[in-house]
Amino acid sequence: EALGFYQRAIELEPENANFHASLGHAYLEAGQPDAAIATLRAAVALAPNKASHPYNLASVLMKIGRTEEAGPPLARALELAPDDPEMLGNYAVWLRHSGRAAESVTRLEEALRTWPDSALLHSHLGVSLLEDGRVAEGIRALEIAVPLDPNLAQTRYNLGIAYARSDRPGDAIPQFEALLQLSPPTAELLDILGTLYGQTGRYDDALASFQKALALDPAHRNARSNLEAVQAYLRQQSRR
Repeated sequence: EALGFYQRAIELEPENANFHASLGHAYLEAGQPDAAIATLRAAVALAPNKASHPYNLASVLMKIGRTEEAGPPLARALELAPDDPEMLGNYAVWLRHSGRAAESVTRLEEALRTWPDSALLHSHLGVSLLEDGRVAEGIRALEIAVPLDPNLAQTRYNLGIAYARSDRPGDAIPQFEALLQLSPPTAELLDILGTLYGQTGRYDDALASFQKALALDPAHRNARSNLEAVQAYLRQQSRR
C-alpha cells in the first residue's frame, strides 16, 4: 500500500526528493533493498544539499551490509550537518565497521568535548574502545552512557557483554535484567542471563531463565545444553 502511494506521488511530483526518500524506505520495508537504494540515490540527486538524504542512503547501505559504499554519503551528510551528534555517531560507527576503530575513538572523543552529555556518543565510544583493545576504557565509557539514558537497550547489552567477557558476571546481570524490562525477551538474551546466573551460583534463577528461553525457542541448542548442564550439576550436588 505504501509503495503504491509514493509511486503515485512521484508520478505527480517527479522532482520531489522527499517522496523519493519515502518510497526508498517503503521499498526497504517490502524487502526490496536494491530498489530502495536506487530510489534513495535519486533523492540525493534531487536535493544534494539536504543532509537527511545522504544520511538515509548511508543508513540503509550499512543496514544491508554494504558498509564500504556507505562512507561517501555518510561523509557528505556530516559535511552538510556538522553539528548533528547522531550523524557524527553513525560516521564513527562506519569507521569502526571499516576496521578503523582508533580513528572512530578520536572522532568520538572530539565530539564529546562539544556534547559531553550525549549518551549515544559515549555508547559509541565505548564500543569503539573495546574494538580497539582498550577494554577498561570501553567499559567506563559505557558505564557513563547508561545513566545518561537508561533506556538505550543496545548500550546495556554492550556493557553487559563487556562485563561478562571481563569475568564480571555479577556486574553483567543487572544490565541484562534491565534489558528484559526494556524490550521483549528473546531466547538468546535469556540464555545469556541464565549462564550469568549459573556463574554466580544462582542455580534456581539459571534453571528458570533457560526454561523460559526454551519456551520461546524449543530448538535453541545452547539453552538446552546449559539447562541440562545445570540440572546434572544439581543432581551431583544432591548426592553428596
